[in-house]
Amino acid sequence: MPRAASPRAALVALAFGAAAAEMVAMNIAVGAGWLAFEFDTLDGREAFEARAIRFAAENGLNMGEGCHAPKTDELGYECVGRRMARKIIEERGHERVVAPAMASVAGYAEKASDAPSAEEAATCRREVSRLAESGAWRDVDLGPFDDLNDRVTAATASADQVRLGHTGRTSAARRWYVAAARLPCVKRICEVGFNEGHSASLWLLANPEAEVVMFDLYEQPSAPLGEAFLRDAFGDRLYVVRGPSEVTVPHFSFSHPATKCDLLVVDGSHEEAVVSADIANLRHLARSAFHLLLLDDTAACRAEYCAGPNAALADHERRGTVVAPIFAVSQDPSYLDGFLSGMTATAYARPWA
Repeated sequence: MPRAASPRAALVALAFGAAAAEMVAMNIAVGAGWLAFEFDTLDGREAFEARAIRFAAENGLNMGEGCHAPKTDELGYECVGRRMARKIIEERGHERVVAPAMASVAGYAEKASDAPSAEEAATCRREVSRLAESGAWRDVDLGPFDDLNDRVTAATASADQVRLGHTGRTSAARRWYVAAARLPCVKRICEVGFNEGHSASLWLLANPEAEVVMFDLYEQPSAPLGEAFLRDAFGDRLYVVRGPSEVTVPHFSFSHPATKCDLLVVDGSHEEAVVSADIANLRHLARSAFHLLLLDDTAACRAEYCAGPNAALADHERRGTVVAPIFAVSQDPSYLDGFLSGMTATAYARPWA
């Protein structure tokens, strides 16, 4: 759902578009926010450059502007890594991007939930196709979710803030969300965009067994109120990672390499660069056996706040990061006084192993 535009420039635009070959531009974008975060926690330029070189090697980045045709891969990694590090240092100096404590989840332990077998994954893919083709998702009863949605709204009403759009204002997309969350392969749901907790409440209620990991800038006064309400209602299945998603998503994925998500959702900032980074970064958390990627405010939605998400999704389709849309739904414009929305369900063409 629409968010207030963020004044900060996307960390992924720090600089590596022109500094990298097209084939590796995505990986560099994934690393930009993470490296900027790490620079704040490491001592000195040399340590930061060493970390950047390791990142380049881990992601096969051995060519880019100023690093053409290296004699060996190792020399290429060193060249790209040093240029990446120097660019971040020049752009940001020692500015704190996000406090280390804000980029982690208190008490979160590595959880390698059982991946579905090949047969189970195939069953889930067939079920997704059935839902999309038959329209069975329209039969989802939203009654219990509407009740919970109202309770979340009431719990966050005391916060002094401008109310933003949220998932609870849609009907069509929510029915699909509930149907997707109930797929037997879904054990962990990861979403960018917590806001007041409406979508988190939907995931927690739709799938009583799933772990829900939310990434949020956490600047809204209502965020802690919504989190507290959901913790009281659902216990420790909810985890909220605080800070800019361009930083926290890659940091979380690299810190918890065994933690994979079956349902991944992009519904945070609506700036094209940030949405693009979120799509790229969540790929590291996607389970290879089976997963679905859901993008809010896309599809046929032509509202101004849908422009960024739609452009970012189209770009990733051209790059081949994601497959062609599996399913798309647009909100009836007569619903809630013409409030426009839409949702696209897709998947990564090559999930990060």
